[in-house]
Amino acid sequence: MRTFLWKGVAGSGLAKVSWEQVCKPKDEGGLGIRRVMHMNHALILKQVWRILQEDSSSIWVSWVLRYRLRHQSIWTANIASATWCWKKLVKVSRLFKDGTGYEVGDGCKFRLWSDLWHPNSP
Repeated sequence: MRTFLWKGVAGSGLAKVSWEQVCKPKDEGGLGIRRVMHMNHALILKQVWRILQEDSSSIWVSWVLRYRLRHQSIWTANIASATWCWKKLVKVSRLFKDGTGYEVGDGCKFRLWSDLWHPNSP
């Protein structure tokens, strides 16, 4: 497939098909190939969601909550001296932040100073 789409050698001529066309769904005339960056963000956001839900069935989430966040919110996490993996997770979570909010509910898991319960929250 690579040979057909890109002539087989990097930098040898123009591509026969645009990447936009390749990434379209099959029912729209594309090949249905997903963009790697979008898939990466989706999978990272799945982990962010598990952290926000405090998924106790996940050993990794329990570790993150206890040792990485230390009773903070992911929205206020300090990434200055973090690993590249943690930095990426926090940066992608900030994309998620713009489209989400917080419903206080019964208040058991509510953090007044760090959760997104108000438009002017951190």
